[in-house]
Amino acid sequence: MSPDSIASHLSECVHDSKDIKSSLHDLHHAPKLVSFQEILEECGIVIAGSGSESIAVAEGSQHRVLIFAQHKAFLDIIEKDLFQTHMKSVTYLRLDGSVEPSRRFDIVKAFKFGPDH
Repeated sequence: MSPDSIASHLSECVHDSKDIKSSLHDLHHAPKLVSFQEILEECGIVIAGSGSESIAVAEGSQHRVLIFAQHKAFLDIIEKDLFQTHMKSVTYLRLDGSVEPSRRFDIVKAFKFGPDH
C-alpha cells in the first residue's frame, strides 16, 4: 500500500487531521531514521541545530558515509524525509540501480574531486 493510499484511508477515518500525509513522514515514526540522524551527528557529519534543522560540518571536511539499503524505496525515504527535510545542508550522492554501471565510477570520481578531474 502506498503512502498516498494510506493517507487517503486515514483522512477518511480521521476528519480532524488537516495534514495527515505529512505527519506520516515525521521522523518519530521511523526509529531507524532517528538513530541514523543521531549517528551522523555523533560522527561529526552534521551538527545538531535548533528544531529540525542540522548544519553541515565546516567546509573542507572529509567525512563520508556509505549507506546500503536492500530496497530503493528506503533510499527514497532517507533522501526525502531525512536529508531534504532535516539535513538540507548535507551534500550527498545517490547511486542505485537507475545509474548505468559503466557510469558509476566516473560519477563518484567527479563527486569526490570535482568535475575537472
